[in-house]
Amino acid sequence: MKKFLAFIPFLVTLLFTQSVFSYRDGDPGDAKRERVRSLILMRLTDELNLNDAQAKQLGAIMEKYHQQRRQLKQEIQALTPQLRAASETGKDTEINQLIKNVSSKKDQIDEIDNRMFTEVQRMLTPRQQAKYLVIMEEIRKQIWETKQR
Repeated sequence: MKKFLAFIPFLVTLLFTQSVFSYRDGDPGDAKRERVRSLILMRLTDELNLNDAQAKQLGAIMEKYHQQRRQLKQEIQALTPQLRAASETGKDTEINQLIKNVSSKKDQIDEIDNRMFTEVQRMLTPRQQAKYLVIMEEIRKQIWETKQR
């Protein structure tokens, strides 16, 4: 916990800088997502007791896979209105193709998550791996609950 508290001034500066540049360059949601990713990394760093090199390595892994996941999620979001419209007035073949596309993209996201965890496993002890899985599940739940509000 002391390690985390010592990190707070750095975090505040980092988050402020990222939010200013992200907002200036595009979608204000990008700044929010970047802050969330930074907080997730900080929580993992603290709770897994990672050193600076490990934290940097974990951050690079998370960023690498985040970009791939984000692209697929955007593609699913683009297909959703088409699927909604097709479910009302479309033909079964059109609906089936859209379902197949969405399902395929979700499968790809699962594959990305598996590849990311495989890469993360290489740098963590078994105990840290278990903590990582528990923490990430808690974070997913918190994010889902926040989105439901």
